[in-house]
Amino acid sequence: MSRRAAIVGAWILLLASLCFAAAPERAKGISMHLLPKRVAELSGSKWGLTVTLSKYLAPEAGPLTLQSAEEFLAFVQKQSTSV
Repeated sequence: MSRRAAIVGAWILLLASLCFAAAPERAKGISMHLLPKRVAELSGSKWGLTVTLSKYLAPEAGPLTLQSAEEFLAFVQKQSTSV
């Protein structure tokens, strides 16, 4: 029983440390939300991932909506490593 308790305790400590180590810092990141195609059609907007632009993101000409994986990857690759 003692060995089993030690193993369970080790697993709990391991999982707890992984949870705290993996917590992202959200102060600088890419803020976006998904605008579904149906809603976009009703409002006359472009559907897809709509990016909320911030000072620390690479400048864009205007509102940015990403509709493909290629567009998303290109946008992310333009950002500095601190984002």
